[in-house]
Amino acid sequence: MKDNMSEHFYKISNEITDLLHKTTLSQAPNVNLGKSENQYLKFLHENQNQQVKMKDLSRAIGVSHSRITHLTDSLAKKGFVIREYSSDDRRVYYAKLTEKAIDLLNDDSRKRINIYNNLIKNMPLKKAKELLQALELWKNQLETLIKDGK
Repeated sequence: MKDNMSEHFYKISNEITDLLHKTTLSQAPNVNLGKSENQYLKFLHENQNQQVKMKDLSRAIGVSHSRITHLTDSLAKKGFVIREYSSDDRRVYYAKLTEKAIDLLNDDSRKRINIYNNLIKNMPLKKAKELLQALELWKNQLETLIKDGK
């Protein structure tokens, strides 16, 4: 029974991920962002009050350091990031979001919240609360599995 349930969780989570991807920055008109670029921008947005080292960004979005360099080049050409070099070591740089990127990310957040509001409003309150509790449990268990290296 649990094996079948695991397969169903796998299938439904992939379907939800695909549907959510259709509401992301990569789908915004005239933006043309790939998945890694999208993750890169969102990570910087979530951490915009601190200088993020490229190795930390690389680790956070699960790509190599050379891929981060390529993504930074691509996003800089698109006008979404600028490089800020360390005053201590010119070999070290940080990517900083431009106003264009911040506006796009804020707009993306508003659109996503609106989508979630519409989803919730079409559900009975009790079911919405149960779903939220189940998702929190799912996220916590996934974080534990990742932390434990399983």
